[in-house]
Amino acid sequence: PQVSRVPRTRAVVSPANQRFKNKRSVPKRAIFFWGADKMSWLRYMTLWTFRQCNPGWRMQLYRAPQRRFEKYWTERVQQDFFRYTGPNYLDLLPDISGLEVIDWEPPPAPGMRKAGPSHLSNIFKWQQMAEEGGVYVDMDIVCVRPLTEWYKLIEKGSSLCWRSEKRYFSIGLLGSQGNSQFYQDVLRNAIKCFSAKVYQSVGVETLYRLYRKVGKPGGPNVWQRIVRSYPEERFVNFKMHHVYPWDSTQVAHMFQRELTVIPKATWGIHWYAGHPIAQKANNHLDERTVWSHRSTVAHFLREMLKAHE
Repeated sequence: PQVSRVPRTRAVVSPANQRFKNKRSVPKRAIFFWGADKMSWLRYMTLWTFRQCNPGWRMQLYRAPQRRFEKYWTERVQQDFFRYTGPNYLDLLPDISGLEVIDWEPPPAPGMRKAGPSHLSNIFKWQQMAEEGGVYVDMDIVCVRPLTEWYKLIEKGSSLCWRSEKRYFSIGLLGSQGNSQFYQDVLRNAIKCFSAKVYQSVGVETLYRLYRKVGKPGGPNVWQRIVRSYPEERFVNFKMHHVYPWDSTQVAHMFQRELTVIPKATWGIHWYAGHPIAQKANNHLDERTVWSHRSTVAHFLREMLKAHE
């Protein structure tokens, strides 16, 4: 086994002396979204590991309308609905204590019938953050520790991850107190600019489109532009190591190497399900093969399974 060095930095928050309209805490409500008619074991383990690590949290899994999806985007990104060929673990959802499964309908918008599961999950996350609030968790995150310390960091604001040194957002984990004007604006822009031909048209590209109005998205001080645009909201820019100990260029670190040490602040491992390497593992890993698979993700899954026998 090998050790990976992961940079650690402090979170950036809105100024402490600022007066904020919303005084409530982020609800301890973890929300997940699933759009396909089959669920792999690795996806199922997002829910299972989260429950084991966070027994006191409310968990809600929202399901998209069941219909046939097609791939319209031209990018290399892959997804389960046309790549996963293994068993269906949806029938095991009742085994997860307290998990609420809820049907969800996307807001009406031109062309939305062509939206794939990933498009729908992005619309869903913006909507939930804008309205009720809570913590949105992508279905490709393996939970390895309680999120208690991270929650203390983001409890009183709208949170997302902006990596300033590489100038991009990561949106697989979000937090909101609810009733957020920032997330409402993101949702409106996403619906307005939806294109089935662009994988991230309603995802991270929405943030970049919005902030062209106040400055180039890749330019300096992007985070401060967001903060200044919404003076009545508190923002927390949490750092990558909480759930992205390896970034999207390092998927091989998670599935083709076995790294066994992560930062103490890391509570989850986001494994980038759209990557071809990740999809190959998604088809292979299950409750039997995980014990012999020499990879980082499999290692931490084994640790979780042994700890909660």
